[in-house]
This record gives sequence, structure tokens and C-alpha cells, in this order.
Amino acid sequence: MSAARVLVVEHEDGTGPAQVGERLAKQGLLTQMCRPWAGDALPRNLDDHDALLVLGGSMGPHDDERAPWLPAVRELLRQAVARDLPTLAICLGMELLTVACGGEVRRAALPEVGLCELMPLQEAVEDRLFGPLTHTGGRLRALWGAFAEQRAAIVTDPATAVPAAPTPGGDDVPAPPRRCR
Repeated sequence: MSAARVLVVEHEDGTGPAQVGERLAKQGLLTQMCRPWAGDALPRNLDDHDALLVLGGSMGPHDDERAPWLPAVRELLRQAVARDLPTLAICLGMELLTVACGGEVRRAALPEVGLCELMPLQEAVEDRLFGPLTHTGGRLRALWGAFAEQRAAIVTDPATAVPAAPTPGGDDVPAPPRRCR
């Protein structure tokens, strides 16, 4: 049996999967990087993939003129949700997933930035995608940034969202990585 393949969508240079990619590799998963910002074509469907990881970027979830591949990413996210494909969306990826699933995204009310510790919620620990990522031998750490002029806040989560960890700064900043079931 071959290893599961994870499609990883990177939106701009320097925003690769880093520690998440390392943990996926430790789980024996193969990652296929797709960099549409550099001219890589996104697949039309996820038939050749077992999971989807959509990373962050400086653009917003509706910045289709700036990043013309965003509609295709939102479509892949919708397909992943429809197929119950394990999907992890981080930062911009989470914003795109929220929009693709019918949620609403708006600008953050207050700036917040810093290194924070995340305590995974039990639902995330038991989740088939998040679970293995939460077994780190310690706490999960994340660089958290929400700036009123550039970062979005989730106003409405899709009803099927699985939260991964409590939001460090309250309801007015983006939620941590999550996926739709």
C-alpha cells in the first residue's frame, strides 16, 4: 500500500508547511507542493490526493485579482469538504475554507501579535487529521498575528467546522487552524 498523499497549497514564497510538513512526514505521508504564485497549476480535483493542506499568505480570501488562483483553491476546499477529505487550513487557508463553506470573514477589530501556546481541544485530539499533529510531547506553539488593517476575523464559522484550539485573543481575531467535516 502506498503512502497517503497530501496536496499542499502555498500562496507565496516563504510560507511553506514548516513544522506541519515535518509532522506529516513523520506520519509517513507524502506531500505534493503546489505553488500557484510561481506558476504551478492547481489540480482540477482531488482524486489523486488523500488530504489537503492550504497554507497562509498575505492576501485576503476574496483577493482574486491579486491572487487569481484563489477561486480554484476555494473550489478544491469545497470538494474536500464534500468528500470528507481530511483538510487542514492555516491562516489564509482557514479564511478560504470559511468562505468556501459559507462562512463570513471580516477585518480584525484589534491588532494582536506574539508567540502563543495552544492547548488542543479534545475534539481536535480525537480528529483523524489533527490528532497525530497534537502529540508533540509538549504544548503546541504558534506565532499569532492579527492586524486590523490586514488580517481577517471569522465572523461566522460553517456549522461543520472542527475547532482545533481556543482562540488566544478572543472572538475578534482569526480562529486557529480548523477544518470542515
